[in-house]
Amino acid sequence: MDLSIVIVNWNTQALLRECLQSLCRDGSSQNWEIWVVDNASEDGSIEMVRAEFPQIHLIVNEENVGFARATNQALAQATGRFCLLLNPDTVVPTGTLDRLLGFMRKTPDAGIVGCGQVYPNGMWQTTCHREITLVREAIIAFGLSRIFRTMVDYCGHPGEGSVPRQVDWVEGGALLIRTHVLRSIGPLDESFFMYAEDADLCLRARRANFQVYYLPDVQIIHHRGQATGFEERRRRQKRVNTDMLLALHRSKAKYFYKHYGDLHFRIYGLLVRIYSLRKLSMGWMAYLSKRIEPDDWRNLSRAYLSLLKASLLKR
Repeated sequence: MDLSIVIVNWNTQALLRECLQSLCRDGSSQNWEIWVVDNASEDGSIEMVRAEFPQIHLIVNEENVGFARATNQALAQATGRFCLLLNPDTVVPTGTLDRLLGFMRKTPDAGIVGCGQVYPNGMWQTTCHREITLVREAIIAFGLSRIFRTMVDYCGHPGEGSVPRQVDWVEGGALLIRTHVLRSIGPLDESFFMYAEDADLCLRARRANFQVYYLPDVQIIHHRGQATGFEERRRRQKRVNTDMLLALHRSKAKYFYKHYGDLHFRIYGLLVRIYSLRKLSMGWMAYLSKRIEPDDWRNLSRAYLSLLKASLLKR
């Protein structure tokens, strides 16, 4: 088997259908297998996959076990020489995966590869990043990302380069990895319920001398945020999902504690407090200047107050 595609789904029936349709069109004559792991969806996703895609391997969980654990359930049974972690809210144009696999085959040091991702309207997404460090997180916490953008992320838009490049980590929304790399470094760390498991995987791969590459000229469509509850970041008035916000920062805290120890974890906790206070202040000023609706302001305030008071790591 050449490729095993692993999709973790949670209540995204319509988008999952569109994703699977794109994969089946592209891979109908390929030596591929597709695994869908459903984390206790209640929107008919399970019934849809069984009825419309009987050829796909389906794993049904009775509870939401998180992204990493669900992914590992499929990886333990996958038979492909390469494994693709793919979000259910994506559409994969025909030929995209062949290009990714072709790059892997001709680049022996490539252990992990990510690709460009765009919204349905063509807006570019930044999906390859610098390593998660205290300097990077301080830049984000103090709102300096636009000034020091290259210290946070790579490739802000397609015009910044079209050739493959080595990066620190690529997002798990579309992450291709060699199976023997997984055997060497181990599967996803299941202590990460959601978020940062991709950064952790890429860091472990690089420490084992496998390179992480990003291919900006190979692109998929990614609705982004539909699988977790976040909406597009670029919307003027966005709703903040408190649970997902807490999950993101708890995962980063766990990442610091795992790889750099207690001191880095504690400093990151301070940066999260600074970040929360900055967001609350910005929300308050936006509300006073009537640039944000009262409901949106209350939503933002609840979310960042929760983050400000949250315990980031249960040890």
